[in-house]
Amino acid sequence: LKKLSKLTIEKEAELVEINPLAIMQDDSLMALDGKFVTDDNSNFRHPEMDKYQEKSEIEERAEKSGFSLVELDGDIAVVGNGAGLVMSTLDMLSDNGGKPACFLDVGGGATTESVYEALTLISKMNRVKKILVNLYGGIVKTTVVAEAFIKAYDDGLIDLPVFSRLKGTESDKAKEMLKDSRTKIYDSVEDAINAAVMGEGN
Repeated sequence: LKKLSKLTIEKEAELVEINPLAIMQDDSLMALDGKFVTDDNSNFRHPEMDKYQEKSEIEERAEKSGFSLVELDGDIAVVGNGAGLVMSTLDMLSDNGGKPACFLDVGGGATTESVYEALTLISKMNRVKKILVNLYGGIVKTTVVAEAFIKAYDDGLIDLPVFSRLKGTESDKAKEMLKDSRTKIYDSVEDAINAAVMGEGN
């Protein structure tokens, strides 16, 4: 237990688990299986752990491009800026019966190019049928996201319905830019999620 606690603290792990644990005939203990889950936000402090990470080709490409992407099993891609915002959106989507296809955090330093790259990766996930965007423009201007979506539509990169909630810096301008696209704008994330789950605007 001391070693597990030490490992958890030193590596800043989210989870360290031994399960099952067998008791041998001589009363010694043997770990039959274990699980170690790292915290993506602290991985940069532990480069020695990279070789143990199980990542898909798409997840590795996302990391090289400077944003976080985790593939899931559903059909609705979830895009946002900030891990907390994206995670809460995932929870709300699941609570409303939606099935997320991925967690994609474009981060605080997103550019038109990086968001376009994010959409490129989403386009490679055949199971994705819809895109849900929940973005608060603070450091990142919402027009940056709008420009990326417009370019992706123009280039034929995506042809999927997009349900979005855009708030913050230049959000009114972003909404105007997207008004003639397949991106539907909603005033609240709840409305965007409900529309995505119900398939409105397809």
